[in-house]
Amino acid sequence: MAPPPVWAAGEGAKTLALTGELAEGTVLTGGTSADVAREAVAVIGEGRSAAGHTGAHPVAEFIMAVFADAPDAVPAARARLEAAWDHWDIAPERRGGVVGTPAEVAQQLQPWLDAGVTHLVLQPMEDADRTAFVRGAGEVAALLRASTTPRG
Repeated sequence: MAPPPVWAAGEGAKTLALTGELAEGTVLTGGTSADVAREAVAVIGEGRSAAGHTGAHPVAEFIMAVFADAPDAVPAARARLEAAWDHWDIAPERRGGVVGTPAEVAQQLQPWLDAGVTHLVLQPMEDADRTAFVRGAGEVAALLRASTTPRG
């Protein structure tokens, strides 16, 4: 059996470059916006190039997700997420999260995929109904599988 790949988490430019150089994958800090993820993926790539690495380097992102049963429930769900970000003092430019029905969430995840994130980890709010959350995440996964090409 092959040894498991070892990934490293990182946030700052120096650490991200090192994850590209030394790790077999990178985990971005939860709550990272798609724009910040795009910048991080570029820095990871620079670290890989500097070390002479070629080929794919997986990047995972933990993304806060709040599912709403129906479109009219989305504003309240968004307000809950905004309140959590305020409570955690997350800067507006770093706020990365998705809110809506599973179909809306799947669409909202596209910017992270476009930024080079290869693995999406949906993270529930503390007070989320875990069964409903996992069902919603499963629906999102099915929608993304049906709408994207394989990512190597």
